[in-house]
Amino acid sequence: MGRHIAAVLVANEGKGTLSNEAQIGIGSMTLATKVAKAREAILKLSTFSLWFSSAPGIQSCGGYIVETLCVLVRPGLQEVEVRVALQISTLYTMWVRELEELTSNLGGLVPHYIFILLSTLIILYPIDPTKAAQEFTVYRAQHYDIQGTHLGSRSSTLTCEAQTLSTRLIARKCLILKLSELTVEVLKSAVFHNIGGILVVLPSSSWNDSIRQHFMDLEREILSDEWSIPIYFVTEDNRTAEVYSQVRHLTKSEIEASGASALLNVIWSTGYRLSVQTAASKPVANAKTVNIEGYLGGGAGHKKPVILICTHYDAMSSIPGFSFGADANGSGVVVLLELARIFSRLYSDASTSPRYELAFLLTGGGKFNYLGTKRWLDQTVEDSNGLALLDSVVQVLCLEGVGSDKFGEDLYAHVSRPPKDGSFSQRLFNSLNVASRLHPFSSKLVHKKINLNQETLSWEHERFSIHRLPSMTISSWPSVSVANIWRQTSLDGGPLSSMHQSDRYTKNRGFVSPTVLARNTRVVAEALARVLFDLDSSDKNENTTPIIASQWTSETTTSSLLDLLTRKPRSIQFLHAKPKQPLQGSWKSGQATARGGSKLNSDNKWTGLLGALGHHMNTLLQSVQIVQHPLSSDPARSSKGKESGSSGENHAKSAADTSDSTNEGQTSRRSSLVASAAAAADIDVVIYTGVEPTTLTVHKLKSSVFDLAIACMIAGYLSLMYLFLEHFSVAQQLMACVVRPKSKVR
Repeated sequence: MGRHIAAVLVANEGKGTLSNEAQIGIGSMTLATKVAKAREAILKLSTFSLWFSSAPGIQSCGGYIVETLCVLVRPGLQEVEVRVALQISTLYTMWVRELEELTSNLGGLVPHYIFILLSTLIILYPIDPTKAAQEFTVYRAQHYDIQGTHLGSRSSTLTCEAQTLSTRLIARKCLILKLSELTVEVLKSAVFHNIGGILVVLPSSSWNDSIRQHFMDLEREILSDEWSIPIYFVTEDNRTAEVYSQVRHLTKSEIEASGASALLNVIWSTGYRLSVQTAASKPVANAKTVNIEGYLGGGAGHKKPVILICTHYDAMSSIPGFSFGADANGSGVVVLLELARIFSRLYSDASTSPRYELAFLLTGGGKFNYLGTKRWLDQTVEDSNGLALLDSVVQVLCLEGVGSDKFGEDLYAHVSRPPKDGSFSQRLFNSLNVASRLHPFSSKLVHKKINLNQETLSWEHERFSIHRLPSMTISSWPSVSVANIWRQTSLDGGPLSSMHQSDRYTKNRGFVSPTVLARNTRVVAEALARVLFDLDSSDKNENTTPIIASQWTSETTTSSLLDLLTRKPRSIQFLHAKPKQPLQGSWKSGQATARGGSKLNSDNKWTGLLGALGHHMNTLLQSVQIVQHPLSSDPARSSKGKESGSSGENHAKSAADTSDSTNEGQTSRRSSLVASAAAAADIDVVIYTGVEPTTLTVHKLKSSVFDLAIACMIAGYLSLMYLFLEHFSVAQQLMACVVRPKSKVR
């Protein structure tokens, strides 16, 4: 190119382009002035040439700039001056070559105008770079196995483009929809069409009764079947609402458009890609559940009659991250701990110590057919000291769902068989009636036989009734159908139940009222105190004044315990960790137990909620111990249990009918007799990793068709540039023809 420029300039010079005045001016310059002018021109031209030094054919231009300058000033230059100019030209050429070598080593110098072009495109691009990727906290659906049945969402990895609900579902795309749009039919259709996953947007407000009922129905469906696709939930906010509306608009445009319009929408539309990068779910190895037990007024051999107070502490819902279980069964744990605190004062003084022994049992795995209770009974049956304990039990009192007045003011005593006149169970129920009238409200007895055809038991006391132990469950729930609704829902406490509350702890209480919880605690304590001290419930003089004063338990104490239990979710996946730190306090020494259970040694300490519960019970009770039990039992033991279960099926009905008929002081071998197949059959539970709250990344991007179109445009642009530079002489001739001045007509 430099030679072309020089040739043009020479031609122009030969035609007299330079005027005579200019030639005279150049000729009259001194040598110093000419050299200075030449150097100035060289610097200006060299600076200009740097902007185009990377283009093909332009690099050689610098070597001819000085030659061109020499042609321009040739008439006035002497031989020495020409040599000086040529020397400057040689130095400049060497400098350009060194620069070319440097840039070639760096992979080629990118033209400056490219940076300007890219900056302009970024500024004018309609997508804000700060919003190109957003992160949200999402909650995965439940995932576990029980008795070999797979339940819940089986997959956890999610990487696919987003779509909303429409007339057709596209495979391998993620379906994002609101809770009101999700139905069982939509879930089944999503699985059938093999979509990439489901993201459900939960409303942040307006949880009316119809929405709650709809959500509870969906939860039961999710927990009762296996779903092969990942299911995630996210709470609604401004960002999620914006993503949902834009994806919905995009999906609607794709459906309504046709022909060329549809193709243009595919090319230029902006889509969303959802990504949850988590490890694949796998079974938790050696998962265990934990029981915590303690005693008041007991001695060696359990010679006193024993009243066992039992409840389970874990929670369950379709979303483990929202399994707070304020009423099911946080309220039952609160009442048990308050009873332990109240009666520890009475047992601390020998003059007020009753002639009964109180046993307190907190069990795990309550949502898995009362697994912890079964493990405790199986362990106790196979231990000599345990047999003595069970033979001394005169009443088992289970607590569940006692903190809400949503179902009225009444308390219900659920039994497997109506208590006989004169039995301890009858005396306890009469005392419960007296206590409820003092506060005041009523208590009702609800009789329901054990259904041996069901795979799961209805109430926790049925575990003890199967072993022929007189038992009942105190609850605010009037029936099993109501209980099953609230046992496995994410609306029982936690953020979903009361999003309008601002306090980080009290908002997790759900429908549980600390006032109602304190009142029910006083009622149960009143009933127990009357049977412990053998007060006659029929004596009107003794039924006018409560034994348990109102200040013994208040909403302050119950609310503190409830807030402790609902600070974090209590799904069993979050409560199976092993102890890590040395234990401080007088805990019973550990020993191996039956069926894989193990009592923890005094050098072990449980952290978190289990550690707090154990420490609290240790300050109130005697002989407190934490016992681990496997969630999944030994296969050999499981098969043995199935065989014994089939053999015991014949006499199960008669044994269940007589479960609550035993009287105080009976010392038969009832504890060693398995009364039904449900008790003999073992329970195998497998829990999985990856159910913790995780991060969902939403990428805002163009479609792959858009990338293809841009690639074609870039290829065409580069091809045109290549052809232009390769045939620059042709372009130059065309330009010369266009700009050539017309000759004057003489």
